[in-house]
Amino acid sequence: GGPAGTAEDGSNTGKSTAAMSSVVTDLEGQKESVYALAMDPAGTLLVSGCSQNLVRLWDTRSGERQVKLHGHTGNVRCATIDPTGRLCLTGSSDHTLKLWDLGQQRCVQTLAGIHACSVWSAVPDASWHYIYSGGSDGRVYATDLAHRRSTLLFQESH
Repeated sequence: GGPAGTAEDGSNTGKSTAAMSSVVTDLEGQKESVYALAMDPAGTLLVSGCSQNLVRLWDTRSGERQVKLHGHTGNVRCATIDPTGRLCLTGSSDHTLKLWDLGQQRCVQTLAGIHACSVWSAVPDASWHYIYSGGSDGRVYATDLAHRRSTLLFQESH
């Protein structure tokens, strides 16, 4: 067999895995720049963050957009999905981090006031109790989600 998602003759099998090295199906409806991508552990849901201030959910098997999540007021620069596939963390040039419940299709927590600039990267610890986020100013913060407390870990020098 060929790479994941292809038959021996090279045709698309419609199967998708996280190890897939190329996307065969166009994602209709994504008209702006894509800054962030995250995939659920099952490999069936893809989250995209774009320059239209939206978080989009896609079915990787069909290539169809499932839903648009509104809430950010700036480009969505980063995204990650928790191991259960239920929660998604996004960061934006609107200076916020947002935690989304994908099943309920809504924002359940907004973390504002941590970054004074665009949030360009964010990653949770294994338990999803702490979020580590980096901004365009080179500062990296650790944030306790339960207590909403942030600590500056370091700042990259130029």
